[in-house]
Formats: sequence, structure tokens, C-alpha cells
Amino acid sequence: MNKKIILTLLKKEIVDIFRDTKTIIIMVIVPLILYPLIFLASMLLTSSIMRESTVKTYNVAIVNETEKESENIKQLLADALEAHEYHFNTEYINAGEDYEKLLRDSKYDLIIDYKNTDAEYPDYTVYSLTSVNKSSTCRTMVEKVLDDYRDKIIDDRLKGAIDNYDELKKEPFEVEKKDYSSKEETTGMLIGYIMPFMMIISVLMGAFTVAIDVSVGEKERGTLETLITLPISNTQMMISKFFAVSIFALFSVTINLCSFGLMGIYVFNSVKLAKTFVGSFKFTQFIPSILLMIVVIILFSMFVSALCLCVDFTAKSVKEANNLTTPLMLILMTGAGMSVLPGVKLNIFYALIP
Repeated sequence: MNKKIILTLLKKEIVDIFRDTKTIIIMVIVPLILYPLIFLASMLLTSSIMRESTVKTYNVAIVNETEKESENIKQLLADALEAHEYHFNTEYINAGEDYEKLLRDSKYDLIIDYKNTDAEYPDYTVYSLTSVNKSSTCRTMVEKVLDDYRDKIIDDRLKGAIDNYDELKKEPFEVEKKDYSSKEETTGMLIGYIMPFMMIISVLMGAFTVAIDVSVGEKERGTLETLITLPISNTQMMISKFFAVSIFALFSVTINLCSFGLMGIYVFNSVKLAKTFVGSFKFTQFIPSILLMIVVIILFSMFVSALCLCVDFTAKSVKEANNLTTPLMLILMTGAGMSVLPGVKLNIFYALIP
């Protein structure tokens, strides 16, 4: 087989692919710019929502049936500011009002009612709208306050009934935790959950787009017929297209790895918990794993490229090729998602799955 012809055809395929502006935008601009922006925006949004949920003031109505008990509930909610940093604005309402209407009109986020019984303490009823995010969050906070109140009452009862309660409450034993996993092993475990899924998706993004362009795309443009008239064999043509798709699949993985690597460095430097958990480690211990990962990525990229070309050459149009490759993408993405499932451990059986 003439290697010079294959290299010439490969050069032609790569030049044609680089001429497509949309392909370059999807493979280069999107991973390097859009992914980090989406990641940072999601981090800032999540942080803002979490901060707002604790700082936000919730309107709570207390049914004023017994002045003493109503004052007790109000004081419990006031003490929650210091104990849990919960902010409540409390008001009294009369019993028998339309609680549902008050909640649906957003006048209150939650209503607390109580019923006196023969016991020392009354029973409480909490009214809320769990379909409303603010009301649901307020309910969770109030339940935490009431749980603490219940635990305190039980604790006081036991103290009064048992003379040596403080001694009995002490922990009977201590558990010292020692982990034989090194920082490198812990870091590798965390990366191992994320990297397979990310790399598989990157290969799919690179291979699918380019495979459609060099196969059925050339059919629609009418350049495939011209290529066939040249003094080359079908095998040489297919090999050049196969290597072109594989190269761009690897190129897509490289770009995505650089993008996520930059985001990882940013997170590692900005989040103190990451530094405490991972700590410093020896990068040299990852070299064998990195080399093995490169070999696996190359083999997987070639497998996906061959699979895409086989599917795309059976299509008559780009639209049909997209329809045919979509189920294939879903199947491969399902396999990629299995790598992040809890309890899934790589063994000989799973390693043989492409």
C-alpha cells in the first residue's frame, strides 16, 4: 500500500476539515471559552443561592391561642439566629383563619399552630407549601429548631431523673481514624470518577461532527465523486478518512482536557477544602497512569471513528446521518455514565467494554 498516497489524502482531509468554520468553533472555541464560563457561572450561582437561603428572612405566623406558648415559640425562633443563623420574622395571627389562603397569597412562608394536651408540652402543627421553594426551606429550618427543642427537653428530663447523668452521657469509647491511602491514591480516585466520562464525551463530540463531514458531507457537496475518479483505491481513501477523524477526535480530547484542567487549577487554588483534602502529592507517580490513559484514549478514538464512519457512509444526507448517529451517541454516553455510578469497579469484564 502506497503510504505517500495515504498521507496526501490525509493532508487533504485535514485541510478540508479546518476550512469548516463551524467545526473549529465547536471543537476549539466552545471547550476553551464556553465550558469555563458555564462552570464558573454555575459555581457563582450555586454559592449565591446557598448564601441567600441562609441570609434571607422568612415570615412565620404563630397562632396566638395561649400567650405563654406563643411567646415560647417566638423565642425559639429568635434563638435560632445565634444557633443556626436562621432569620425569622414572626407575627401573631388568630386561630381559625384561612391558613392556606395566607400561605398561597405569600403573606407568610410558614404557619405554626399548637394544641394543648394533657401532657406537659403541647403538640405542634406546621403549615407550609412545599411546592414553593421559600416555604419548603423555611419548613426545614423550623423543623430543625423544633427538633433541637425536643432534644433539649428530653435531655433536661434525664438530667433530673438520673443523678450521674453527665457521666452516663459520656462517649463509651473513641474511634481513631487512620487511612492508609496516600494523597496520590485519594487524588487518583477523585479524578477517576470524572475523567472517563469527560474523555468519552470529548471523543464523541470530535468524532461525530468530523465523520459526518468527511463522509455524507462530501456526498452532498459532490466532492466525493471527484475523489473516486483519482487513481487511488477505496481502501486508501477510507484509511485517510479514518485517520483524519481519529486525529480530530484526539484533538477534541486534548482541547477539552486543557479546558477542564484550567478549571481544576482554578478550583484547587480557590477552594481551601480541596487543598486540605488532597494536599500535596508527587506528580511522578501519575506518569504510568497518564501513559496508559493516552494509549486507551487513542484506541477508543480509533474505535469511535471507525464506528461513526461505518454508520455515516450508509446515510444519504447529513440529516439522515445525524438521525443515525444520535442513537449511537446515546448508547456510548450511557456507557460513559456507568463509570461514575457508585460501586462500579473496573475489572477485566468492564475493561473489555469499548
